[in-house]
Amino acid sequence: MALAWLAAPAYLAGSIALVAVLVAVGGERATLGGYLPALVGLVAFGLAARSGLLLWAAGVFAVSLTLRTVDEPLCAQWPIGTHFLWHCLNATVLSLVSYAVISASAEK
Repeated sequence: MALAWLAAPAYLAGSIALVAVLVAVGGERATLGGYLPALVGLVAFGLAARSGLLLWAAGVFAVSLTLRTVDEPLCAQWPIGTHFLWHCLNATVLSLVSYAVISASAEK
């Protein structure tokens, strides 16, 4: 617990490194618009906290990112697109994460 304050700087440094490597290897698209570190972080924090809610949030976020990524290519075939689902699912992710934090703080 004494080193918990290192989590945020370590996450930031890891995110920057991950994006830099992915952009160098596969271009901007490989980072899923820069959101890949957020997904990795959500999974990592979910595993570290042993929180099923955070892992569910990561799964919903993965679906959300997929819909955001395929929105432009699908636009010609499906004019309504999938971008609105990106926003709806992100609201769900925020709700799950908020509930997980509130639940964890209530248990203490």
